[in-house]
Amino acid sequence: MQRGMQPLRRALMVAGAVLALTGCAGMSSLTADVTSFGDWPKGRAPGSYWIDRLPSQQQGGQQQAVLESSAKSALQKAGFTAAASEGKADVIVQVGVRHSKVLDPWAGWGWYGGRASYGAGWGWPYRRPGFGYAYSPFAFGSPFWADEALRNQSEVALLLIDRDSRKALYEAHARYESRIGGDSLLPSLFQATLEGFPNVLPGERRVTVPYTSGG
Repeated sequence: MQRGMQPLRRALMVAGAVLALTGCAGMSSLTADVTSFGDWPKGRAPGSYWIDRLPSQQQGGQQQAVLESSAKSALQKAGFTAAASEGKADVIVQVGVRHSKVLDPWAGWGWYGGRASYGAGWGWPYRRPGFGYAYSPFAFGSPFWADEALRNQSEVALLLIDRDSRKALYEAHARYESRIGGDSLLPSLFQATLEGFPNVLPGERRVTVPYTSGG
């Protein structure tokens, strides 16, 4: 019985790898879980913005450039314009991202009772630098299937601050979990944080936006 299942298992592993490689190419839209906070002042136009880098982002290099480029695209679609300098901006913008792995409870040939995650995030609100790893002792199943059972999770965060008063006006997080992942999701995730802006009520919602590959 066990031997007879081996060819099928190998076939499923190959199919999964193909899906992971071609998943992005076949996507036309992305549905993210969005949580927003704060109330944008009624009647206030989006205005101009300046992206503020936290100390942990000063040496971000290419990763930071991809992050900010993705956020700028979403801000422009929401009606904002880039300011020539921080002093000329109406709002200060802070952005952050986290990519991680989570255990798929339906993967493999057994039941999984826990979640595993590892990865790295930089920038607000993920202030702890470096890499981390955590695994739930309640997850069980064959270690051989551990990699196949993992799914990618990407989450972005965006914060809009009034430049003059330094009051936080709007905060939003967008999370997406699937077999694919990485920086190619960032433009769509940031667009999800601002979908419907400025007429966005605080709370949780699911948002579907066009998938625009980036990174």
